This record gives sequence, C-alpha cells and structure tokens, in this order.
Amino acid sequence: MGIRLSVRGDLTCLDNSLTSHAREAIQDPQELEPIFLRELQNWTSSWDYDMGFSMDQQLTDKSREDEATNYKVHYLGFVADCRGRLKPKLPITYFGNCLSVCYASAKRSELIQENGITIAAKAIAKQVKELENGVLERAEKWMSDWKEISEQGTLITISGSPKLRVCDIDFGWGRPKKSKVVQIDVLGAVSISKLRDGGGGVEVGLALPRSQMDVFNALFQQHLERRM
Repeated sequence: MGIRLSVRGDLTCLDNSLTSHAREAIQDPQELEPIFLRELQNWTSSWDYDMGFSMDQQLTDKSREDEATNYKVHYLGFVADCRGRLKPKLPITYFGNCLSVCYASAKRSELIQENGITIAAKAIAKQVKELENGVLERAEKWMSDWKEISEQGTLITISGSPKLRVCDIDFGWGRPKKSKVVQIDVLGAVSISKLRDGGGGVEVGLALPRSQMDVFNALFQQHLERRM
C-alpha cells in the first residue's frame, strides 16, 4: 500500500542551495569557543544565586521609585544575525548559531520622560550602527558582560524577530493562527514577531505579575490616548 503525501506549504522563502554546515568559514582568530566554554562553566556554578539576587533587586527597584533608582542604567538586550555581516559573508542557508549580542542602555530618568521612546530608539539604533565595526567586536566579553548586566536587575531581553516569519510557516496543514514564545515569563523577555495578517505590523508579547501588568496596561493606554 502506497502513501501519498501532499505538502501545501509555501517553499518560496527557501534558498535553492543545500544547507551549509561550514563552521570553518567563520574566521575566529580570537578562538572564542574555549573562552565561551570556560565562562559558561564558571557561570553555571553561581546561576541560581545570581538569578535569585537579580530578581529580588529588580522587584525592590520597582517598588522604590526614589531618585537613586531614576538614575540607574537600564539595558535592552537583543541579538543580531551575523551571517550577512561577517567577512566573508555566510550563505543564508548556514545552519548553526551565528548571532551577535547587543546591549542598548539608558538611564531610567531618561526613559520615563515624555520623549523616552525616542531616547530608547536612538540607543537601539546606536548599537545596530556599531555592528558595522565588526559583529564579533568584544565577543570574548559577551558572557562576562551578560553576567554583569543581568545581576543589576535592569535587563530586558528581546526574544524572536519579525524576520523569522513564524506565522508564514506551513508544514502542510495551514499557517498557524497564533504563535507565542512560552519562556518570556521566566526570562523576563519581550517577544516580537511579524503580524500574521501582514501590513508591516509587529506583535509584541509581554508577561508580568498581575499587579505589574495592570500598571503597564494603564500606562500604555494613557500613552495611546495622548498619541491619538
């Protein structure tokens, strides 16, 4: 008995080339792999304590909106695709981790101003611009920088990207009606994905405790009303 499979998925987004596993194509004069492994080994031994401390510090800062807290630096962590930024460039079909870590930063007192969103956008744009100096710049410090920044309790990370086109994936039974990044409530991250119906919009996911989410919703609504 034969079985006929019918694939209705749209494969136009796939490159005609075969998947590339050419790890040696990435020039690594700094020999980052042993550095990362050593940093990771040192990090995991203190992970539980550091995470507990940073979460406690973050909640304390949110409950104490004093002047000292306002001048604390807050960070937005995100990753950038390195494939097209390396020299030589990697093919779009490269299969493997090839991401650069970026941290945009600004003081809380700046972010809560009326033009705070502009300040945040400029801080992010600055980090993207710096990728032109080399996507592996300071790569040997990525792990230690992450540990130092996360311990301060003022780090928010971005999970996902509109460029991943998650809602365009079709395995044969149609495109997904909804996609969610399930770990954002644990990592304290914000998820971003392309809007399913297109139009150039994005869908943002945020997970907070109920009390904080109520405050966020109220502030977000006020912001929208001022913009309308």
